[in-house]
Amino acid sequence: MLRCVRLVPLAVALASVALPVRAGPSGPVERVIDARTLVVAGEAVRLFGIVVPGLDQACEAGGKPYPCGRIARTGLMDLVAGTEVECVPASGGGSAPIAARCRAGGFDLSANMVHTGWALADRVTGTAFIAIEEKARAAGRGLWRGTFTPPAGSGEAP
Repeated sequence: MLRCVRLVPLAVALASVALPVRAGPSGPVERVIDARTLVVAGEAVRLFGIVVPGLDQACEAGGKPYPCGRIARTGLMDLVAGTEVECVPASGGGSAPIAARCRAGGFDLSANMVHTGWALADRVTGTAFIAIEEKARAAGRGLWRGTFTPPAGSGEAP
């Protein structure tokens, strides 16, 4: 029992020297660059866990091309309009834009972009959004309403 008592102060001392977690930017979105990149508090942030069509990418629906990259960006604009965004860096890298998990109005932006069909799960970074993607695909939402060239990292065949 005496050993346990001695270890408690040691555990408390070690916990107090833990490295701080880097807080991400928060506040209103200053600019939406593309369907997964935005500027918050002067810092460029890339939504973690998703891949999106390029800004100038065209897709096809009903036999007609449409600017899916720009529409996907508009989808992200809709999700952040009039809300405060809170981001938590998802990786330790200091490169810009930072990869982060961001929430707006209490909702995960990456999950919402996949749910609306304007983003796909990034299978390189994990499987967090695959089930959501499958539901969007089955419902024919966003990109899934027609044909498109899958973004790199999506795991979809071109």
